Amino acid sequence: MLQLVLEESGPTATQAAALNALLHTRDPFGIIGVPDWWPNAPDKNTRVILFAKNLELNPGESPLAIIVRIAGLNSQFFDVPAESVVPIHNFEFTQVVIRLPNNVPVGTRLVTIRAHGRISNAGTIRVQ
Repeated sequence: MLQLVLEESGPTATQAAALNALLHTRDPFGIIGVPDWWPNAPDKNTRVILFAKNLELNPGESPLAIIVRIAGLNSQFFDVPAESVVPIHNFEFTQVVIRLPNNVPVGTRLVTIRAHGRISNAGTIRVQ
């Protein structure tokens, strides 16, 4: 079973274990999160790392095959392809990196991971 790694001791029991991929801070994540010290970076959106169990790419498969679905408002969904999918050495977890889209509404957002016809359990991340 594909599973998001969820925090049990966090502010919300179903919150996904996630980090900002550039600053390594826990959520909440700002939508435009790269500080001014990288003024020439072409893409300033926050990358978010999610952790999943029982997830791996097939040989030769692109990370783009893994989709993170973020629930917006009013039945709006953002299907975000993974930029990176990497197993964590000596652990049962896989790191999934996504780029947080510009237009994700602020607040607590439900997330799931879709891979190989399977959908993970749901967790939440906070966007501000």
